Amino acid sequence: EVRLTRSDEHGHSLFWTRFLLTSIFNVQGKVERLAGRIQDIHEEKVESLRLIGLSQTDSLTTLMNRRGFQASVSRILDIASGALNRHVLVMLDADDFKLINDTYGHMHGDQVLSRIAEHMRRTFRITDLFGRLGGDEFAAFLVNFQDEGVIRKKIEELLARLREDGLSCSMGIAMFPEHGSTFQQLYQGADI
Repeated sequence: EVRLTRSDEHGHSLFWTRFLLTSIFNVQGKVERLAGRIQDIHEEKVESLRLIGLSQTDSLTTLMNRRGFQASVSRILDIASGALNRHVLVMLDADDFKLINDTYGHMHGDQVLSRIAEHMRRTFRITDLFGRLGGDEFAAFLVNFQDEGVIRKKIEELLARLREDGLSCSMGIAMFPEHGSTFQQLYQGADI
């Protein structure tokens, strides 16, 4: 499956195709040419990618869900070098979230979760990864965040934003490579 460029009166656009090819051999047994067809699968591929996105996204906050977040972080860690990269996993839990739901109702609880997600997005960089791992548990993966002073400042900024919004959260952090080289190791470290 490859994307090709289509040109028309509106300009250039990319579309997904599937190449179905077979080799044609000469009498010596070497490939002489290829024969086949190119099939336009653009609509099928776009729908498939949309469904994958939905399966990896939390519908309330539009952050990645646990599966999507873990897979994305793991892909980054698979190619990371302890000598060159420094990544940070920040875990965050809303304090007394059950009490919030019981006192003010689940709709209010949903608003709280959405506000936490928004504060995370506003505090960290657009290139960082954000996830709602379940319930009131959130995570941010700060990609190539080298300066501990800046990390501390960003976390203090996030806590201040949450306090201004009347929210209290517990946080933990773990750093690659100091606290682990896999998602699970970093998750356990930040959770502790």
